[in-house]
Order: sequence, then structure tokens, then C-alpha cells
Amino acid sequence: MMLSLPLKDLFSSQATKFLQLAQVTSPDLNGRVILLPGEDYLLSTSLLDQFGLCMHAALNIFICIGCKKPLTVAMVPGHRRTHHHQSLAPKQLESLDEFVLKNKIYLRQEDIKIPAHQGPPVQLIAPPRKGSVCMESADCHYAASSIPTMVNHGRLVHRVFKDTMSYKEAFIQQLFGSVGRVYFVVVQPSPSGQAINIRDVLANSFPCSLDIPAVPCNIVPDEEQRSLLKVMAWDCFMQNVHCEKLQVKILEILKGQHRPEEFRGLFTNMDSLVKTYFHIAPELLEGNPQRFTICKLLLHGDDVRKNSDHWCPISNKNTSYSELIIQFLRAIVRLYLTQDHPSEFSFGLHPNQISALHAFLVCMDQSNSGEVLNLGSDSNSMKGLHEFLWTLMDGTSVHAEENWANVIERFMWFKALRWDGNFYESTDFTPDLARLKYFVNSACLIHSLWYQKDSQVPQFEQIIKVHREVLALGRATTFNILFEYQQYASSLAWNQQREPKVFFNPDFEWITVGQETLDLSKFFQSIQTLLEQVEEKYLLVTQGRTMLEGLPTHITDDMTNSIRGHSFASDKQFDSLRLELFSHLVEIHHLAMVDGEVRLAWDLPAVKDILCRTGEMLEFLAGGLRRAESLLAYVAYREKVQHEYNSFLVMDNGHRISSDE
Repeated sequence: MMLSLPLKDLFSSQATKFLQLAQVTSPDLNGRVILLPGEDYLLSTSLLDQFGLCMHAALNIFICIGCKKPLTVAMVPGHRRTHHHQSLAPKQLESLDEFVLKNKIYLRQEDIKIPAHQGPPVQLIAPPRKGSVCMESADCHYAASSIPTMVNHGRLVHRVFKDTMSYKEAFIQQLFGSVGRVYFVVVQPSPSGQAINIRDVLANSFPCSLDIPAVPCNIVPDEEQRSLLKVMAWDCFMQNVHCEKLQVKILEILKGQHRPEEFRGLFTNMDSLVKTYFHIAPELLEGNPQRFTICKLLLHGDDVRKNSDHWCPISNKNTSYSELIIQFLRAIVRLYLTQDHPSEFSFGLHPNQISALHAFLVCMDQSNSGEVLNLGSDSNSMKGLHEFLWTLMDGTSVHAEENWANVIERFMWFKALRWDGNFYESTDFTPDLARLKYFVNSACLIHSLWYQKDSQVPQFEQIIKVHREVLALGRATTFNILFEYQQYASSLAWNQQREPKVFFNPDFEWITVGQETLDLSKFFQSIQTLLEQVEEKYLLVTQGRTMLEGLPTHITDDMTNSIRGHSFASDKQFDSLRLELFSHLVEIHHLAMVDGEVRLAWDLPAVKDILCRTGEMLEFLAGGLRRAESLLAYVAYREKVQHEYNSFLVMDNGHRISSDE
């Protein structure tokens, strides 16, 4: 692709290539340049890309990539201005002058030596066409595009008449349309000598790849960052993971459901065990005469008051809480048991957590015993599960003074990461925090009343002790991390303005907004007209090519993802389609060519022109909906928000647009 060498190195590399070609290209006896079959003479640099040019190293001329016109140095500014609307800045001209001196590019058409007789076609310019070549003498290679011109040549040069003029058909080319229209005869290359297919080079340079960055690695300015991301700093953690599509895909697999046979049924048994674990706390409270007091002590410790709230267990029918912990454990176990796992993500388990995890997995292993694994509440497997889970929230297991050292905090990052490399919203984050808080409270109750059931300490004191160790506010514990995050995420979720949801009854013919009346039939027709005009602009850009006749099946737009740049079109099933559209635009608009070093040379001004045209199309679509969106904002939020909405939308290059515009 684009070379990243310094300019002087580019010139040095270019000069080396030029000298190599000069050794195999030399003038013939008639002062013409001999071109060798199979040799690629086109060279390019990032400097020439700025002008949409490449260089023919044997003829020492430029060729415009977009319109395939040969150019001398003197022709470049006028040609780019007239045909491509590009005005060259003084600094650009200085850089071009340096390149011209280094590579001895011709200044005028009259000085150029044309290719020798019956050589290969000159690359990139207009293809050879049928003409004729003079046969009156062995040293005359005059070529013409028409018979009258050839006859005139015979009369003036060879003193022969039409009936006796000797010539034959041949394929001819010309460099310029002026200065005598000099044609030269070329020999069509064999199929094996054809140029490299640019689509193949594009496919290799721009794969539908998983290893290109999913999101930009550079930090987004504060004013553009979402509030949740500012506080959580998710985008600053493990950038080597969330910015790489391949790594993100691996994490998606880690999050995925397990197969029954995976790890010899380990996850199937673990699924049942975790669901049973979530039933223990409600069963401990059921029928307990001190249930109400226990639930208050769990939340408040010894600071229980008459009006204090109490903890409530969830229904056994609710599986969303246990499924979150199953996903958590599944990811930990997959990373722990898989040798040389391709993911660069790690939960950063502490040695005591690794020891507890290993003991739990030993209890779950059925290979050493022919007996059926006991998954009941009094089994060794349940005890091993609780001991491992307890290391994740016990205050002594938290790594002090270390960022991202808490395992559950890393799990929140892991869970928040979307398939496209962005992170989810506060409306998705808040329910997960509530589930994790419930899990910690439930585990504390299980630890007090079930795990320590043989202790001589009264159950009230056991609960107060666990509360102080794990749940009390003001300490750097897992629970307090969850509590603080939930406070902030909940405030964002509740204060977040929702998009207006307005539905029109088909029987309605008009609605009144303030003092204005909206004719719904005209409104609907305007939307259709708008879409038709956008389609027309799209077909102009693609020259009538429609890439997709309709949406494929099994596609769901993630409407909760409001990240800038998100689109359902980012779905992987559209990868090949995007590459096909890209290749199509490059071909029909002549945006690039492949030079002799198999480098993609770009016509950057033409690329920018296509970007402007597609930008106008999108702006036209968004601009056409401004008035409709403004009305809907008024319906949903009244005058104040409508004014803010207009102030945000109705701006054009910093100037306010009047209402009649």
C-alpha cells in the first residue's frame, strides 16, 4: 500500500528503479525508446498520489491515473485544474519540481522520444486501436489512424500514388493529441503478459479482515466522550484487545454459550451447580423466624434502625442473575484450562484465587471416579464453588493500590465490550451491576448461614462480621466498587433523554403542532421523494450499480448502540459486499492503479471527490429529515427542547440557517 519512507528515500528508491530500467531501455537508430515486453515501467510515490499521477520510467513522462492522459511537466498544472478542478499549492509545485529534476521528466511534448516500432503497448494510456503502418521502405515506420492520412504520407514522402501505396493493418497508439499526432505501432501482448488485476491487489490490501483496528486507538477528546466512558475509562484499559477485531472476536467466543461436550461436560455440570447455588440463600431464609432481621443486618450491619430497608431474594424462576455468573465462570475456566489461548485478555487472578479455582475444578472432575457427580447444596463441588467465589469478593483478596486488579471489575469491562470494539450504554450497564450486587449479597448470606453453619458464633454476629468485611461502605471492596458504579450509571440511565416515539394512526389525515398543521399524506410523500432522490445520487456515484436488492435474513440492528459510527452494516456478513463496492468504485472512477513494484498508486484528488459526493448524499438525507425531527421533538418535549434541537441541527459551517432555508 502507501509507502511511509521519507521523501528523500522515496527519491532514492525511485532513482534506483529508474537506473535499472534505463539499462534495458535505450533509443533505437531512429531516436525512439525501445520498450521490452513484460517489463512494467509504471512507478509511483506518495508524492505523485497527491496529484493523481504516476511516472513512466522509460518515456520520462507523467500519466494521469484518472483520465489516462500522458502529461509533460508543463501540462500538469493546467490539466489538473481544467479536468480535475485541482489547484496546486506553491509547496506542492516545489515538491513536484524536485521530483522532476531527480527523475529527468520531460518539460515539453516536442522533446519526448516516442516508443520504438512494434514494441509492447504503453501502459495505462488509451489501449491500442486499429490503424495502418507504411510498408514502402524497411526504415519507414510511419503509422496513421486513417487510410487518407496514410495515402497522403505516401504521396508526400515516397512519391507514390494511392493505387501503388503499400501499407498494412496494425495496432497503433499515440501519446498526445497535438504536436503532429505521432502514432507508433505496438504488438498486442499475450494473455499471460496482461497487467495485474487491480481487484486482486485491492482484495489483498484491504481484506474483510479481523485484524484491522475495530475502533481508533487514539483517545477521543473529552468533549466527545460519553459520560459513562469518562468515568469507567474502559477505552484506556487493554487497548491492544478492544482495538483489534481479531481479539474482540475471540472475546465474543469466550462470552458464548457452552456446548454439552465442552471440557467433557464440565460447563453443563457447572451450569446446574450455579443455579442451585442461587437457590441456597432463599432456602436458608424460608421458614426462618429471624428472616426479616437477618435481611436487615445483611445490608446495614449493627446499624439497623426501625425504618431500615432489607434485602429481598429473587424468585427461583428468575435465571438472568445466575446466567451472568455462569458466563463469568465460563470465561475464567476457558482461559485457565486452554493452553496457549489466543486471547490477550486476562482476569488477573491472584494466587489465592488461582488456588481456589484449581480446587473447585478438581471437585468437578469426574475422570477419577466412576460415581455420578454430586451437585447438591451439601456437595464438595458446591463448597469448592463457594470458596472460589468468596475469594472474588472477600476484602482481603482485593489488590490494594492497583488499577484494574479486581477480577469482577475486569469482568465488567469484559461484559461491556461490544462486538464492534465499543462499549455498551448505561441502560445496559445498570442491570448487570444490580445482578452483581445481588450476587455479592447472596454469597455473603450463604457464607454466614451455610458455609459457617458449624460455627459456635451466633448467626446474627456472623452476618454482622461478614457485612463489616465485605459490604460496609467506605472500604475498597468489590461490593463498594459495584455500589459506586451503580449509583453513577443509574443516574445517567434515569436522566438520559429518550428519543420521541410517535406513531400515526392510518386514519389520521393531519396533525396540529402549535399553530402549524401538518398534512400527513404530504409528509409521507415527502419522505418517499427524499429517499428516491438519495437513491438517484447513490446510483450516480456507482454508475447504476445496486449492491444489495434487500436486507438479508437473520440480521438484527442493535438499536441500543448509540456509539457514533455504529451501523448494522458493520455486521460481518456485509464484509465481502463492502469490499465489492469499494473495488467497483475504484475501477469505474479510476481511483488507483498498480505500478511496477505492485504498489497501489492512488489518485487522491479523485478519492476526495468521491468522498465529497458520498458526504453530500448523507448530508442531504440528514438535512431533509431536520424539519420532521424538529416537529417530533416538539411533540415529545415541547418548545424548549425543540429550540435546543434546532440549535444543534440547523447549523451549516458555523452559520445559522434561517427557517425558510
